[in-house]
Amino acid sequence: MTDRVVVVGAGHAAGQFVARLRAEKYEGEIVVFGEEPVVPYQRPPLSKAYLAGEVDLDRVLLRKEDFYTEQNVDIRTNTKVTSIDTAAATVTAQGQTLEYSHLVLATGAQVRKISLPGA
Repeated sequence: MTDRVVVVGAGHAAGQFVARLRAEKYEGEIVVFGEEPVVPYQRPPLSKAYLAGEVDLDRVLLRKEDFYTEQNVDIRTNTKVTSIDTAAATVTAQGQTLEYSHLVLATGAQVRKISLPGA
């Protein structure tokens, strides 16, 4: 099997993680799957300054797209992982199954309302 890190999620944590891997001289393959159409970006500034038209998209990206190309990181935007098989060490996205030697789940979180009185 190839020495490959697969990252599911392309948010802030994923962006920082892959940059750190390369900074620590990890030479294996890195593949990042993200459902959004852009590379990892900073969420709070996006929701404020970018949406208000005060800054452009380049200002909220963690790193420019060129960084990922230069660091040999395969960022697959607009791509949803549909299954993970930990026994086989594979992920499936868009009908393609990919083996991994290491898997990182960096999918973030969503607010969930509790159905309790007063919540």
